[in-house]
Amino acid sequence: MSINQARGVLAELMRDAAQGFLSSLNTEQVSKCQFSFPESSERERWAYTPGIRGGLPFTEMSTEQERLARRLLATGLSENAFVAATNIMALEVTLDQLEGWRGRFIRDPRLYYVSIFGTPSGNWAWRFDGHHVSVSYLILNEAVVSVTPSFLGSNPADASTGTSHKLRPLGAEEDLGRDLVLSMSENQRELAVVSDVAPTDIVQSNRPQVEDGALPWSDASTPVDDTYSERAVRENEPEILRYRSAIPIGICISDMDDRLKDQFLKLVKHYIWRLPANLAQLEYQKYETSLLSKAYFSWAGSTERYQGHYYRIQGPDLLIEYDNTQNVANHIHSVWRNPVGDFGRDVLLEHYDKEH
Repeated sequence: MSINQARGVLAELMRDAAQGFLSSLNTEQVSKCQFSFPESSERERWAYTPGIRGGLPFTEMSTEQERLARRLLATGLSENAFVAATNIMALEVTLDQLEGWRGRFIRDPRLYYVSIFGTPSGNWAWRFDGHHVSVSYLILNEAVVSVTPSFLGSNPADASTGTSHKLRPLGAEEDLGRDLVLSMSENQRELAVVSDVAPTDIVQSNRPQVEDGALPWSDASTPVDDTYSERAVRENEPEILRYRSAIPIGICISDMDDRLKDQFLKLVKHYIWRLPANLAQLEYQKYETSLLSKAYFSWAGSTERYQGHYYRIQGPDLLIEYDNTQNVANHIHSVWRNPVGDFGRDVLLEHYDKEH
């Protein structure tokens, strides 16, 4: 199957799931869930913190409607990523208990929102959004053309199960990154570890577009408008961690031996494998053949568990960020982004240029 065929097959599954979901809604529910297309101010608005979103929340759905919403989410994730997402959502109850039922946020495993942009046929988009889960897809001409930003987080990152085993929805994101940096020689680690201090959050926060010179915002909540105009950069962040598109930090894949390259590619592959299997395989091959030859890996903070740490993978059309610094380094954020094409911004512009 070619990548175009895989994109078409996936778009068909998404279309059927979205149409089934929409047909189950009443008029008031549709008015909350459905937006115009390609309306970008709402479509490109996203967050990974708790709070109110645009769209229709599970709390306003029947059990069957919620099931149909989950079916739509499942079309956009691999089996492993869907299991991770559902565990992340369920951990809202655990988090509520850990906060003594008195946290400043409402912790609710049903505060997750579905938004559909346009009519699910031809050109349209959808988003699934809530605390620590944000998935966005753009479909043009009956084919999936954009799959990022793709965000998963977990608080707690390690949850007790009453045995020696922990529930770790994002355990691989943490372990594969740490294994990579610990497998390096002293000289390689000197290149890769750019700061003894980790940032307080992923550097790009929830900016709708990857921004040169960025450091973490002090607030990554859902914006009240599309300007993000009131956002301030957090104080005392390591300057070395500023995102620079032209000057990546860390160690380049070309400076890794074959063993390290394999570990690095395994980490990248894990993020891309958040996609459904057929598309993930083809998407990964696109990166593997050329785009990863100029990719960099950087690490900040401690290499010990439960001590703050961060890593970044940066390359052409690729940005992966991971941090685990909050709640005694038991609170993960992880995101896969396309610096030039999040929300399909690049392909949508090209599409309308050709149309007009």
